Amino acid sequence: MAAPLVGFQPPRSMPTDRTPHTSSRRARRSAKLAGLLAGLGFAVFLVSAWSVPAGTGIAGTDVSMIANLTGELDIAPAGRPFMRDGDLTPGEEMTGELDLHNQTPARLSVRLRARPDAPGLDRLLLLEVKAGKATVYRGTLGGLRRFSGRPFTMAADARRTLSVRAWLPRGVGRRSGNRAAESTFEFRARPVEG
Repeated sequence: MAAPLVGFQPPRSMPTDRTPHTSSRRARRSAKLAGLLAGLGFAVFLVSAWSVPAGTGIAGTDVSMIANLTGELDIAPAGRPFMRDGDLTPGEEMTGELDLHNQTPARLSVRLRARPDAPGLDRLLLLEVKAGKATVYRGTLGGLRRFSGRPFTMAADARRTLSVRAWLPRGVGRRSGNRAAESTFEFRARPVEG
């Protein structure tokens, strides 16, 4: 019998204690485990990337303001919202403008009121109405159900812009949420004597 050769390594085709069948099984298991871990990691990434950001927990309020025409005043826009926010939340405000035109040959004293379709926001929604730099009204929506106490005047054939700002104060919290109000602005114009 011949003595084994020192440093001799059998050729790769010769069988060893690890047969090709065993090593390929281990390689498949490792590949499956790596694929599973990569898939789970990708799924976690997708879920975290597509998550909905946290909200305030307060549903928004749907507020819209519309103006009606009068015989004396041409108002633009009329019959469609000049202000609208479908998700007004406490601490936010919305603004809009109305263009008025005195169509008469007389100087007019003009008052306005807001007619909300529901009383839910009467005490919560705050309004500020300005004719130029003069404040015509500042208070709650409910306070403007009657014609404003402070009129503004318009010369014959004059044009004026009314700026309207509406907001919900921060302190109203959940009381304002999930409500809707459509308010119609109405104008009463009377000729000024003298």
